[in-house]
Amino acid sequence: SHIFYQILAGPPPALQRRLHIEGMRPDHFHYLNQSGCMTVESIDDHGDFQATLEALMKLEFSGVEQDDLFDIVGAILHLGNVQFRPEKDNTECSVSNPDVLTLVGGLLKVNPDNLSRALRFTVFQSGGRGSTYTCPLNTQRAMESRDSLAKHIYGRVFDWLVQRVNESLRGAEPPPGVRPRIIGVLDIFGFEIFQHNSFEQLCINYTNEKLQQHFNM
Repeated sequence: SHIFYQILAGPPPALQRRLHIEGMRPDHFHYLNQSGCMTVESIDDHGDFQATLEALMKLEFSGVEQDDLFDIVGAILHLGNVQFRPEKDNTECSVSNPDVLTLVGGLLKVNPDNLSRALRFTVFQSGGRGSTYTCPLNTQRAMESRDSLAKHIYGRVFDWLVQRVNESLRGAEPPPGVRPRIIGVLDIFGFEIFQHNSFEQLCINYTNEKLQQHFNM
């Protein structure tokens, strides 16, 4: 998730223009402004973005791959800003800022009208008959649909990124009997201390520490 802050702090002007983020800050984006914490003193987002670019180049990501990657990151940021207004007593809804939806469609290379329909309607199949039905969503359900799409896109990009890094690290096909080098990513909750710590929190912290020891050995 750090890439979202990095891409707002460190990209060259050409990339800012392509992603439509010129002059924009984390607090301009719904997915970044919910915590109220926009910056951390010990983190240099601009410098970290330059390090990210350097790492991508060292891992031999092509220019096209980098462009596609950043386009998707930008699309996720803008997707969170897509808003809906109620229609027909809130049994249906419409997009209240279609200009933002158009930006998202352009970055994802999909038709904005198709994207709008995918966010505002759900399709289900009747049992046994094979018939499909389209049902409109109200504003709350449409926002949930929007957020689900953002999470799915982010998850697919993350999986692709890990696979692509493994391909770069693997290099030439190893001789028979030699295991290829790969990188694995383990994401677990960090150790947390609250003002009032329950027994449940103690169990969570203990489990996390044991997992960390297991995977770092």
